Amino acid sequence: MASFKPADPESDARRLAHLVVTAGVGAVDTIDRIKAEMDAGWDIEVIATPHAAAWLEASDLAQQILDLTGEPHRSTLRTPWDDKTERMANRCVAAPVTLNTLTKWADGHADNLALSTLCEATWTRGVPVDAHLTLNGPYAHHPAGKRAIELLTEHGVNIIPYVPGPAMKAVLATTYTPEQLPSALRKIVLDE
Repeated sequence: MASFKPADPESDARRLAHLVVTAGVGAVDTIDRIKAEMDAGWDIEVIATPHAAAWLEASDLAQQILDLTGEPHRSTLRTPWDDKTERMANRCVAAPVTLNTLTKWADGHADNLALSTLCEATWTRGVPVDAHLTLNGPYAHHPAGKRAIELLTEHGVNIIPYVPGPAMKAVLATTYTPEQLPSALRKIVLDE
């Protein structure tokens, strides 16, 4: 049976952060985010939504995650019979966060491992959570998103606008001409 050992920052040599990855375009930056978190002294466990897991597995990102962290990404709940002792994370980073994940999280819909992880971190355990939003176009103006941001912020979630990393910049630069990019992204992608 699985048992849980809460992370103790005083006695644990390294700290554990859950990196929740959703099926937003920013998922291509997962490896860069893992490296940055590890450089800052965090052990990382990657937890993906079902759609993000499919993306990771269809690319070489799943193997890169395993190579970097020593653990495969997870997207399904463990059974009560799994014999795995888990350290509880003392930090959670969600990147990218789509409108779908944002609104389901705020409403408490814990219907997959990624959402369960976010809900537990926010509503039960109160660990610090950084949420890197990737709301764009019509999604950025959806009223459900605004309500979700307000509620999660009230409960201590640190809402951060998503900034494309090197992998995402490369995708944008090769997919769009500079004229097709919104001015805010043009500055980031083209270093203007």
